[in-house]
Amino acid sequence: MVDNRSRPYRDKPKSSRSLRYCQYDIILIIWVRHSKANRKAYGHYPLISAGRRSLAVNICAFTMVYEDYDMLRRWCRHYSELVGAQNVFVVSHGNDDRHREIAANCNFIGIPHTGLARFERTRNVALNGLIRFLESYYDVVIRTDVDEFVFFDPECYSEFSEVFETAEADAWFAVGFNIFDDPDKPPLGRSPRFSEEQPLCQISTEYSKAVAVRNGVFLGYHGARDDLRDDASRMTMPRGLFLAHAGLIESDRLTRRYSNPDAERLTQSVDAVTREAEHARNLPLRDAEAELSEPYDFFSQGFGNWKRKRPRIKVVPRRTETACFVSPGRFIGLF
Repeated sequence: MVDNRSRPYRDKPKSSRSLRYCQYDIILIIWVRHSKANRKAYGHYPLISAGRRSLAVNICAFTMVYEDYDMLRRWCRHYSELVGAQNVFVVSHGNDDRHREIAANCNFIGIPHTGLARFERTRNVALNGLIRFLESYYDVVIRTDVDEFVFFDPECYSEFSEVFETAEADAWFAVGFNIFDDPDKPPLGRSPRFSEEQPLCQISTEYSKAVAVRNGVFLGYHGARDDLRDDASRMTMPRGLFLAHAGLIESDRLTRRYSNPDAERLTQSVDAVTREAEHARNLPLRDAEAELSEPYDFFSQGFGNWKRKRPRIKVVPRRTETACFVSPGRFIGLF
C-alpha cells in the first residue's frame, strides 16, 4: 500500500486534487456572482461625481493597422492633437518598421502578422481585451480604424473632453459620413488634413458607429454590446460628435487594400467602392447644416430597439441617403 503523505502533491490521486480544485472553483464562482450582483444593483461608476465637475477626462485612442502608411500618418497626427501623443496607441499587424517610424511619438505595439482565420472575430476579441486593459488607466477609450477620424463640432464644445463630461454613459456613438473626391476639384490628399480641402461628404449609417467606451462595454462590428443592461441605457449619441470616414478615396490605395487577401473582412470589391463613390457624386447637393442635424435626430432614437444580426450588438437604425454635402467651413482643420 502506498503512503500518499510521502508523495509529492503532483503525484497524489486525481480524486484528492479534484476536491481541492473544486473548493477553489466554488469560491471563485461565488465571488464572480457577488461582483456581478453588485454591478447590476449599483450600475456603472459615473465619470463625474455628484456635485463635482471633472477638470479633465483622461482619454486615449488606438487603432490596429496593416500597411496603409499615409493614412496612419494622418491618423497619428489627428489623434495626437486630439488627446495627446502620449495617449495614442498604434497596434501594428506585422510589427512593421515603417509603422514604428510613423508612430515614433506615440505608443507602439507590434504583433505578428497572424490570426488571419476568422480575422474579424479574432481582431475584435483581441482589441476588446486591449480596451479592458486601457480602462485601468483611462476614463474613456477610443477605438477606430486607421481611416476614421473622430472630431467634435466647435459650436457645441470648446474642447474634446466636454463631449464625455456632458453625458453620463459608457458607450458613445458618432454621426459618421464618408468623404469623396469632388470631380470638380483635384484629388484629395494634397493637404495634411482632408477637411482643409472641403471634400464632398455623404452621411453613412454604417459609419455612424460606436467610437468610445468604458466600464466593460464591448465595442465592435460598428456597434456596442452591454453585457449588464440590454436596454442600451448606457449608450448615447451626443450632439456634435462626428466621424469622418476616408476609406473610399484614393483609388490606387483602395486597389491595394481590397485586393489584399488578409483584408477578407472588407467584403466590397474595388468596383463596388467605385460605384458607391460615383453614386454619391451624382446625388444632389444639400445644405450641410440640414444634412448633419437630421441624421442625428434620426439615429439617436434607435439604440433601444435596433440591433445587428450579431447577438446583442446595438447599432443605429438604417437610413437611406438621398443627398450629399460639402464639408462646412467650420470643420476646416478638424479631420
